[in-house]
Amino acid sequence: MSLANSISNTPLSDLIGSELLSASLGYGLEPESSSLNVFGRTACRHQSAAIEPAPQWSDTASLTSSKDFLMDGFEVLAEHNAVSQGRGVVASLSADSIIGQAAMVGAPPSFEAASAQSDWFVDRSDNSLATATYMGWLNGAVTANDVVGTSDPVDFYSFAVGQNSTVTLSLTGITNNSDLYLIHDFNGNQTIEVNEVLDFSKLSGKAAETLEVEIGAGFYHIAVTASGTNSNYSLNISAAGFGQTQALSGSLGADRFIFNPAATRSIFSGNGNIDFGSGRFDYIDATAIRSSSVVDWNLAGVNGSGVAHDDGTGTRIFDAMTLMTGQQILFEGMDTIQFADITLPLNTLTVTPNDPGFAQQWNLHMMGVHNAWRFTTGSDEVAIGVADTGLGFDAFGNIHSDLQRPNVLFNLGNVEDEFFRAAPVNQGGGPQSTSHGTAVHGIIGAATNNGEGISGINWNSTMINVDVLDMNTGDYSLEDSSKMMIDAAEVRGEKLIINMSLGANNMHPDAHKELEKVIAENSNTLFVISAGNSGHKLAGLASPAALAQVYDNVIAVGASWGGSDEFDRATNPGQRIVYDNWGSQYGPGLTLMGPSEVMSTMAENTLFGTSLGYHQHNAFGGFAPDREFEGTSAAAPNVSGVASLVWSANSGLTAGQIKQILSETAYRNIPGYNQTEYGNGFVNADAAVRRAIAMG
Repeated sequence: MSLANSISNTPLSDLIGSELLSASLGYGLEPESSSLNVFGRTACRHQSAAIEPAPQWSDTASLTSSKDFLMDGFEVLAEHNAVSQGRGVVASLSADSIIGQAAMVGAPPSFEAASAQSDWFVDRSDNSLATATYMGWLNGAVTANDVVGTSDPVDFYSFAVGQNSTVTLSLTGITNNSDLYLIHDFNGNQTIEVNEVLDFSKLSGKAAETLEVEIGAGFYHIAVTASGTNSNYSLNISAAGFGQTQALSGSLGADRFIFNPAATRSIFSGNGNIDFGSGRFDYIDATAIRSSSVVDWNLAGVNGSGVAHDDGTGTRIFDAMTLMTGQQILFEGMDTIQFADITLPLNTLTVTPNDPGFAQQWNLHMMGVHNAWRFTTGSDEVAIGVADTGLGFDAFGNIHSDLQRPNVLFNLGNVEDEFFRAAPVNQGGGPQSTSHGTAVHGIIGAATNNGEGISGINWNSTMINVDVLDMNTGDYSLEDSSKMMIDAAEVRGEKLIINMSLGANNMHPDAHKELEKVIAENSNTLFVISAGNSGHKLAGLASPAALAQVYDNVIAVGASWGGSDEFDRATNPGQRIVYDNWGSQYGPGLTLMGPSEVMSTMAENTLFGTSLGYHQHNAFGGFAPDREFEGTSAAAPNVSGVASLVWSANSGLTAGQIKQILSETAYRNIPGYNQTEYGNGFVNADAAVRRAIAMG
């Protein structure tokens, strides 16, 4: 008996987890088989062009087709280095090729539309074609989050399209190996036959699975499978009718955006790229056309160039290409574009400073800072104040060489870190090993493009430091230091952002009453404050971050992981940090998430005096925690730095508008996202700067 006959005569409930189901979903289809006959129509294997990144980022990264970066859906785009891959059969179907179309295009009355905000931890999908979770008629994009694995090996979804369409599927946020299949039950018998698997993606490990297939009007199914171990996933489905707008939005990693020549307008949004430093890029795959097809280049700038577009989160300025056919491609957050004949150099759409540590600063890449620098690297109309421990000085009276810039102010009083906390030992009192303020300052304003150390987010704006922490003699109060910095910025005609990587829990309601008064009286000063590090054991924000719930000029910042935690265990980029001993605090007032466990400048208190170096990744990997700068203390200056770029791009904005822009443009497609734990999402520098320019 043939495999097809075996499958067609076997109830699907008997196939789940069996070899027959594995075969029907593409396991065992030979990678080089040339075609299958789909009811008299030939469905040829689809070979996607691909980019293989260079071993490290460079302007001369090789662009080849030896690895697959499969395109992803409306919310999250594809990824990543395919170590091994099985590609299924792609059927390009017209409306008249669908058997039993009239019977299938209507949604079964018992199906319910799935919410795009499904609970990440609750299994809402079913295990047969007949009981598949119905995602509705597609005219745009929908998302479902779920778990598949040992006790639930297959999740089925169904959807309908009313016209010839390009459907894009992506499976992201995978925590263990999972695979993706597109199925068309031609004969409506609710069993899967070999020729009904239109396409599949089986990348190894945690790589995102993505498909793009042209289909006709009709009713379709999607299968998500796992290789034993439970895996979280986010399934993104989008469909665009031929001649319609193609709108694709990326993940926080390297994504491939495939240009659809059938679309009259394409809109591509990268959302930062944590993989940029390792040579993997957010890029538009325009290999269907040559660069000579572009008759008008309109790259966005602060001078009014670019094209304004509102994607539902506010108007932003997009880069634009117009083709000789009249088609338009709008894009933002891209690292490069690959045409059939050329690939744009990286320095066309990104800025890569010459600091040797920049390649390791995944936090900047994940926020899209390297894209935002195209528009501004900071201006002399903005100042950033750091209310912290002060800066570490060496025996010769020097601060860290990578912090030495002409526009660092030292004339406001106490600037030096004493490396001592005047508090009981059980409250962390006594000698301090490192200078907290030095690390905070480095994230925001390390000297950049000087061939040394790391890159600061803001290259040019004034930096002000005042010692307010550790209760040493001469330390200023939060309210007094804020007033001093406000006065200094006002004299210089600068907009001011004050970073406070500090806070406490269980404080008296009036503990920060004087600071609150300063905040209320200075509505055009922006205060960026750490949410607190006790989120592993309590809800609610620390004080004074909780003031963000009341004031438009206060931003409370939580901490997110990148691709791994401090012990090198894999994490989902953007995920809220929580360990057994500390966690990012959350609750009402939480505004944004920023990256933590990052590189920064370090001043260390040793037996031989102050040593100046860098917080950086531990060479011993999982055997010991990293020495990177961590906590919400590290997340806040990342957001402060981005806020300073946004204000530099448009100094006519108010502090409240800066908070609004950062909130509206933040990235939310994080597994498990909810406003209580993540606020408005993960900060997006490029999108925020583009929004500020559009408001100019």
